[in-house]
Amino acid sequence: MKTNVIVFAVFLYFLIYTDYSNNYLNNVYSRDSLYCRYTFTYSILLENDDNSFTTNDITILNDLTVVTPANLTILSYSNGDTLLYTELNGNVNSSGSFRIKILNQLISIPFYNYTCELPPFPLVNTLDTTVWVPSIDGVYFYSTIKLNTNRFIPNLISLEPFNIFQPYEMVYDFTNVNKVWSCYQGYDTIVLKIRLNMFGIEPGISIDPIIKLVFVDSLGRGSTITLPTFLQNSIGANILRNIYVETQISLYPAKQFNSILTVNSDQTILPYYQFYFKDTNGMNLLGSTIVASDINNRVYYTKQRLIENDPAITFPIYMIQNLSVNVPGDIGYNSDINPAVSLTVYCKPNPIIDTVRNTLAMGINIDNYTPFTFSQYYGEYVQDKKLVFPYGVITAQGRSMLAYTSYVISDYLNNLVQELQMVANYTQYVIQPIDSTIPVILEIQFNDLNGPFTVLRIKAQDTGSGVFKIIYRLERGGDVIELNLSDQIDLTNGIATFEKVIDINQFNYPLSKRRDITIYDQAGNLREYKDYFMARPIPFSDKFSLININNMFPSKITFLKFAIPHIDMNILGCENTLFVNFDRVQKDSVVRLKLDIDESKVFIGHWDSIKNMYRIPFTLEARPVSSDNVYFEINYLSIPFSSVSLPSYGINEKLSVYSDIADRMPPIVSSIVKNSDVTSSSGGEVSWNVTIEDFPNGIKNLTIYVSSDLDLYTPVVKRVFKATPEMGVVQTKEIVMTVNVPPNCLPQTYLITYVETFDNSNVRGVYDMYFQYTDINSNYMNPMMKFVETVVPAYANCGPPPVVDTKPPSLNITSIDNINGIVSFVVYDTESKISLNTLPVCYFHGEFLEVINVTAQILLISMSEMEVSYTCQINFPRGFALPQLVAYISIHGYSDVQYNYGGVHINQLADNFIQVQPKPEITQVSDVYSNGNQVTIYGSGFGTSISNIFQVHIVMGRSTPYLPLFTTNCFVVVNLPPISEPKIGIFLMINTTTSNTVQVNVKQYVAPPVISCQGTPECGGPSNGLCTSNGCQCKSPWIGNDCLSQQIIVVPVINSTNPDINNDFNSTLPNGETVTLKSLISILALNEVDRNGQVKVPHNFTTWIYTNTTSNTSIANQEYQYLTNITNLGVTTSVKIILQYFSKSQTIYFANEQLNMLPSTIKYQIELSPYAFSSSLNSLQLVMSASIESTGSNVDSCTYQESGDATESDSNYIKLQVNQHSIYGRYIKRGIIDNRVQAISNTVLKPTSESTSTLSQTNIGINIPHYINTVLIDPDFSILLDTKPASEKENSICNNYESDSTKLSKSQIAGIVIGVVGFAAVVAISITYYFYKKKREQINLARIHNKLQSK
Repeated sequence: MKTNVIVFAVFLYFLIYTDYSNNYLNNVYSRDSLYCRYTFTYSILLENDDNSFTTNDITILNDLTVVTPANLTILSYSNGDTLLYTELNGNVNSSGSFRIKILNQLISIPFYNYTCELPPFPLVNTLDTTVWVPSIDGVYFYSTIKLNTNRFIPNLISLEPFNIFQPYEMVYDFTNVNKVWSCYQGYDTIVLKIRLNMFGIEPGISIDPIIKLVFVDSLGRGSTITLPTFLQNSIGANILRNIYVETQISLYPAKQFNSILTVNSDQTILPYYQFYFKDTNGMNLLGSTIVASDINNRVYYTKQRLIENDPAITFPIYMIQNLSVNVPGDIGYNSDINPAVSLTVYCKPNPIIDTVRNTLAMGINIDNYTPFTFSQYYGEYVQDKKLVFPYGVITAQGRSMLAYTSYVISDYLNNLVQELQMVANYTQYVIQPIDSTIPVILEIQFNDLNGPFTVLRIKAQDTGSGVFKIIYRLERGGDVIELNLSDQIDLTNGIATFEKVIDINQFNYPLSKRRDITIYDQAGNLREYKDYFMARPIPFSDKFSLININNMFPSKITFLKFAIPHIDMNILGCENTLFVNFDRVQKDSVVRLKLDIDESKVFIGHWDSIKNMYRIPFTLEARPVSSDNVYFEINYLSIPFSSVSLPSYGINEKLSVYSDIADRMPPIVSSIVKNSDVTSSSGGEVSWNVTIEDFPNGIKNLTIYVSSDLDLYTPVVKRVFKATPEMGVVQTKEIVMTVNVPPNCLPQTYLITYVETFDNSNVRGVYDMYFQYTDINSNYMNPMMKFVETVVPAYANCGPPPVVDTKPPSLNITSIDNINGIVSFVVYDTESKISLNTLPVCYFHGEFLEVINVTAQILLISMSEMEVSYTCQINFPRGFALPQLVAYISIHGYSDVQYNYGGVHINQLADNFIQVQPKPEITQVSDVYSNGNQVTIYGSGFGTSISNIFQVHIVMGRSTPYLPLFTTNCFVVVNLPPISEPKIGIFLMINTTTSNTVQVNVKQYVAPPVISCQGTPECGGPSNGLCTSNGCQCKSPWIGNDCLSQQIIVVPVINSTNPDINNDFNSTLPNGETVTLKSLISILALNEVDRNGQVKVPHNFTTWIYTNTTSNTSIANQEYQYLTNITNLGVTTSVKIILQYFSKSQTIYFANEQLNMLPSTIKYQIELSPYAFSSSLNSLQLVMSASIESTGSNVDSCTYQESGDATESDSNYIKLQVNQHSIYGRYIKRGIIDNRVQAISNTVLKPTSESTSTLSQTNIGINIPHYINTVLIDPDFSILLDTKPASEKENSICNNYESDSTKLSKSQIAGIVIGVVGFAAVVAISITYYFYKKKREQINLARIHNKLQSK
């Protein structure tokens, strides 16, 4: 944050001037034809003086001329410190410097230098082309324009000249306050998100193929920018729509409209819009989700909840074909909702209070229950709570119940309100006010720790009841930091100190100073601090200092690469990585990636100290909807970056995914067959055979519940199915749901009330008839949609029970264990058995509206089953029930077998409570290393007393204590010894109190490598390279592991028969001598080998299909494609090789590795489709050969070979040298296998013939692990010039070494090195296992249609 601080003397005092102004936003064009407006916020502190300033004490000068501010306001004053806000004008076409005079003392340094200009007119789009990127559902389209601006235009607005021929509507998802700038790469960039607004559009209207956007500047001048439409000229589309609408079930207050729309078109993206019309609310856009697709078909799912009776609802479809509006479908529907079937709640007029215990119960009568939200007011403290069965239930039959909500009230509370609906339907409890004093904050501090952690410390005072809670909001409506009584570390004379460790990565970074703090006391009084505190902006951590909150664009993206940019996802998902960097970074912060795939998941990335950039790992499930340009957003320091804007700044990386058949439809119930009803007094069984299908993903998990209409809250049968790897892909599953009906049962109806399904891509479907387990507004696809029109009930009527019982059971508390948090109780009935299918729930209540719960467990069942003992054990979260540390109890949800539910509220159990035992709580632990290191443990409640006996315990089989180096209430520092275990437990013991235990993974310590570099001198001396921890870092033009080689240019001879490189070339040595050499790089075979490396199935390459794939626009490289295949066990594996020759230097990225391609580099890219392994333990080995031969005079010839790890990348290398020339191969140690970056190994193999003094040759095996779908590896080769001949190296093979050694050692002759990445040196071989889709004909969209239509 820009903060200018100036200190100077005024009379007898020191004056401190601090500038908090936003100078980025002050870089503006004029606001009209006369002037520019600049805004400033600054504070003035006059030390040793308690008098406040007035505006008369401030004088502003433009250069040396006094000017009158447009606005001069005192924002805040505190103890002689004054915070002011000033607006100043600068004339158009002028420059100046603003200065300030305080108490007639001029600050000579200008606080702002300005140049005022008119906005450019007209505004124009400086980009030559427009690229539209569709959202995954095809409704929204994204693009970018860049204006001819270099600063802000105040009050710039966009107009949409909407008419029936221009129905384009801009959606402001990314915009800042002026609703125009939407990408934070600069002042000039606007990201467009546009859809069609079909309101009032009649069928047959033709849409203008040009989008006209009008931008109006601060002078009222309009500039029209035109863009080509994103609409395509489609020759036609076929539409099939299936509608499934819920039947009206008794006591059910709503219906669900389900639509499956299949669009067949020649275009991959065809804009369509599905609506519903209501007489009362007009036109409403229905949200849709793509659930299946292939190249010409898309299947959309739409769900709409209908809650009002409306006889004239229609569901039309609007589609654009050949730029003309078409309405191919319009379905009318009478919702037929019974108005009487709805939730009704009303208050009992008289709350029940226990004046001794200060407990309170408020009654509610409920008819036609579904979960609902109500509001609780504790003085001015407000909390919304969802009433979910069985909370508060005292009696219940069916969907009618009496409930009492329970409260613990403070002695100081003056007002408790329970508001059930947005009407005057509430219960209020008032006692004599005791505390009307409003709390006040005295001090706010942030003390930064290592990493992303900081400690927030706040001192506050309340002379009455005491401080209860402090809520710190990082930005208006943004993230919240909450401090409560569990964070209080000191209380002296009514002054409370709160302290809490904050991980700043858990929050979005604030873009502005619009922060606020709210403090509550224990009587519910509050005070708010908005924006400012003690004549300063509300402070925040200095870790945000690099995040200039006065600079809306703190960073720009400078680098962006996907590890796997093009993904075939027909069979497997993908584990991918995005690497991204910015021009300014804060390494402790995180970066977020949101992909427009699968409900726009957000992935978190951190700084990679090795790559020196951010790494964001992310996973994608198999078979998503295909896209050759997936839209994504990156959020860094709360600044959003849109993928469509990046090409305008030179970043052209794209992510593409491909699936022959996309499947985002969950498993669907295709058949329900009811077997029988029960009508005999002896009881019996009712059952259903439920068939679930999922093509092609297959079923992963299924959950099905059956409930009785007499007990909607507790299922009578639950069935769960989980597929195992041994089952393979389960695409059809039948589940039998059986209900055992006892003799003499009550008449009742059984229904399937809950179905949850997951497929192998984790696509979830949910059917929840009464919304007991899911939110009523959730948008999951309904797996029971085919049966919502005609439910399949089963009936049981087996005569009246021996005793008709309408009373709930009774309850007694039997014991309370304060130490272990255990409540034991018994439920009994004198007329009916206790239902063992229903478990009661224990609720624990603290002050300030606190409530937590735990489900009881059965302890003992009597012989008659009319008495059951239960126990509830609770682990209280730290801070619960403060300050009294007393948790009161209510118990609800027990029942007898005749479905009479019961419960006891807080006052009925007021004499039964638990004394809460406060414990320290560990929340996070810093990294623990195997060699032992200093570790920081974060949490709360660690204590501040120096008399505490403090131990850190490490659990490795047994507990070992260690004394900390440093302790505070919220973090502890300790030295840990070397640890051999992969995981340990850590807990604290303070005196006799033990904290929770946190499991921590131990990271393996990697010792820094001993710096030892090749070459004599090392790295060829300081002019050639530097010795680093990773080996030699060469200086251009020197390369190689010892920086003693230079590359020479050899243009390869391209072979149209096979991908071998066989070159005869001449080279001139430094002494002028010309030598003739021959090099050969070949791909020999792809062999299946066992785990011992023995070849089991050899596959030699014979015939290739050659194609020159060099782009017409490519200048730097040439590209050639070779295709062949091999067959094993009846499966044909395709082999595709892309050979690339780089004539200029270029950096490529492969398998998370950066690789430099030097001039004259050859790279092989090799793709393989699935291979049929003879054994699951076997793998593949790609065999390559390399050789170099001297074809001139052989009198003094020597050859030499070496191999090892390359220094410039995580690769192996091999070097073959003849005299002064070498071929050098580099093999990267990673490949992309089954859409994941995995380690591979490389092996030097014995060649078919031995090397001689004139020929150096070897074979290399690239070892590919067992795979299913795809593999990608990437080696390359180059030619270098060595300064040390082969004759001077040990183990060389020479023709006449002794006689010629003197002559050979005198020459300083360079050799040629050919470098292979992944296999050899600079000719790169990239092997991609290309997946040919074997089952495309088997998995087609017709099966999905059958799945939806057949019953």
